[in-house]
Amino acid sequence: MKKYIFLIFIIPLLSQDLIINSFDVESDFDSEYFQLDLTGDSSIGYANYGPANASYDGNGAIEIEYSAHNSENWGGFTKLSHFHPDPDSVYDFSGFNTISFWFYNDAPASQFDRMDLRFVLFDISTSPDNNVYSESQVEYFYSFHFDMLDIEPGWNKVEIPLTGTNVPDQALPYTFGFNNTLWNGIAGDGNLDLDAIKGFALEFFVNNPAGASGDSVNGVILLDELKVENTVIEGPEEVNVTFQVDMSNENINPACAPSIGGGWNGWQWTYTLEEGQDNIWSTTIMLNAGVEYEYKFGNCGWTLEELEPGAECTNTVGIYTNRVLEAVSQDTVLDPVCFGTCEQECATPELVNVTFQIDTNNNDLNFDPMCDMFLIGTFQSPFPWDIDLFPINLEDSDDDGVWNTTVSILSGTYIEYKFANCEGSDAFLEENIDNCSSNGNRYMTVPYEDIILEAPYFNSCNSDGNVTITFQVDMSNQETGGGDGACGVHIGGTFNYFDWWVDELTDDDSDGVWSTDIILESGSQIEYKFANCGSFGIESVPEDCGYGDDLNRVFTVPSQDAVLNPVCFGGCSEVCGDLSYSDVTISVDMNGVETASTGVFASGPGAMQGPSGIPLSNNGNDIWMATVSLPYGEYTYKFRNGYYEDWDSDGWEEEIQLEDCGYGAFNDRLLVVDEPVIIMDTFCFDSCNICSEILMGDVNQDGSLDVLDIVSIVNHIIGSAILDNVEFSYADYNSDSYVDVLDIVGMVNSILSE
Repeated sequence: MKKYIFLIFIIPLLSQDLIINSFDVESDFDSEYFQLDLTGDSSIGYANYGPANASYDGNGAIEIEYSAHNSENWGGFTKLSHFHPDPDSVYDFSGFNTISFWFYNDAPASQFDRMDLRFVLFDISTSPDNNVYSESQVEYFYSFHFDMLDIEPGWNKVEIPLTGTNVPDQALPYTFGFNNTLWNGIAGDGNLDLDAIKGFALEFFVNNPAGASGDSVNGVILLDELKVENTVIEGPEEVNVTFQVDMSNENINPACAPSIGGGWNGWQWTYTLEEGQDNIWSTTIMLNAGVEYEYKFGNCGWTLEELEPGAECTNTVGIYTNRVLEAVSQDTVLDPVCFGTCEQECATPELVNVTFQIDTNNNDLNFDPMCDMFLIGTFQSPFPWDIDLFPINLEDSDDDGVWNTTVSILSGTYIEYKFANCEGSDAFLEENIDNCSSNGNRYMTVPYEDIILEAPYFNSCNSDGNVTITFQVDMSNQETGGGDGACGVHIGGTFNYFDWWVDELTDDDSDGVWSTDIILESGSQIEYKFANCGSFGIESVPEDCGYGDDLNRVFTVPSQDAVLNPVCFGGCSEVCGDLSYSDVTISVDMNGVETASTGVFASGPGAMQGPSGIPLSNNGNDIWMATVSLPYGEYTYKFRNGYYEDWDSDGWEEEIQLEDCGYGAFNDRLLVVDEPVIIMDTFCFDSCNICSEILMGDVNQDGSLDVLDIVSIVNHIIGSAILDNVEFSYADYNSDSYVDVLDIVGMVNSILSE
């Protein structure tokens, strides 16, 4: 579902404000005021605070001496967190639209362009009470302050709009407001609830550019006058940006067009490109003016291009290297670029040297040390896949068990290959490489420069120091899939930077247990969670088996391949209970809306049948409804005017129209299924308003209460025509859980009183 993001510009007004902390005297920020959290070595990362020698208002300020240890693949942080001291109280910012503070870099960050400040708000609106003092129990709303710590000494004011989104992207500047990226805390309701703020945090984040791992960045900052106030907030200017990519060196699947994904929607979904002349593919996306975005092209959905770190058109953070769109202020058509490169035109294919290597030190049972090693594949000449006459011989000149050979192959060519031990009728061809194969073979697209491939183990997807781990999850307590067939079961963890879409599980035998194989480094400790439909359905792990503030699952990788026991989705046990189902009636009033010829649908992830959705029927009054059987649980959806098979097309209710009742990142409607029968009120399309409430007694659901409904109840009572669950709920006019003569009496009185 489409997400519209708004850049915010702020104009101060003369109005009332509320001081959160003036930092005037040391008692305002004693040793109990902040909690310290950090990554890496506490002797390298630290945050020391005390009274400052200067202030903006002349009455006092706080000085923070900070250092962050770049200890992780993605960097590191040092964080100071403050919670409201009263267990029964929260900070109420509901009367204000901006939070602000003054800062002074007494010592700017010791390395330029390495450290950012993240100002965080803790939202506890979904907590049963206000006694919350753990970041794992709050909605964790970031604001990102890029380059702020690099500014030369001098007082500067920061004004952050008190608006919140749920876009998992760290490229949005603080002028967008706050953003629950779901990296920490809980998903909650996806809204920044200003009357339920338990506290805030100052997070000093250091990045990890190439060659910098293990270092640290430090500085000294003064803060003063932290407060909330009212300002005029104006919407941003939007521009159309046309992206173009040259796919002439790529093999394109006719059933799956090239694509583009980027930070403008938090990498939530990709846009499909359209083919033009000379194999140039393009699309136009409306973006906010004045904002820098990162993005990538794909060859079919999320099969994104691989870009070279440090290239002139890229930016690298951790394992991710993306293209960069510099901020634009007007409609822009970007020049085409060659897929996977920074060049505007794709290189002409030419022969390059590819060095293949295979490691036989794993002592595979099928390996005969008396035979040589060979390479066969699609690129062999004169006979592809020839193991009898002209197989390609590998050499182990230093007897270290690693064999290699170099072959000249045309760049840009897609090839498949295998290693073999012995030749002719004695040959053994690799057969245990399913997890790293296509069509049962190893594969690659030959690059445009010479390359030396890594040496995997023979007849294995592993290599020295790595093992294959099989993860399993029991989904028998969940409804999986979705109408698009693409919303399956996924796993996110420290091994893939909690990317909820890249590693998908399968249930080949349809027993409800889904699994996938992932190659991991022996001895490493990983954290992970399963997800039902990617980032739309991340499991909540109970405290009994959850680890750390984020309650992730945790596992230490052994020194050999392992198959982990299945675990129940969202639970700690290996066995899930049976699903409980409810008959749910959903309806929408389309009066005043030009209804699409293909009908009206309720569409959402999982059991809501994906982008195509659950088809609704017109009862004759332009009230569209359906009764469906759904498992107990929570579902997000929107009504959609027309049938569409993808998420990006039209027909959706507008997010801005559902702000008052929307849930999550896209202001979706929320359906909580927790009773055997649920009849939803009829909402107006594109509105939070209820157009028509449930008409009790309307057994035949024709929109009126009349003698036909009474006849249905009589037939039920005498046993000639038993009502189904939904009809029974309508027939129980007095809501006493029985259908009897008392309901008939109530209905008759209602009819006579009209």
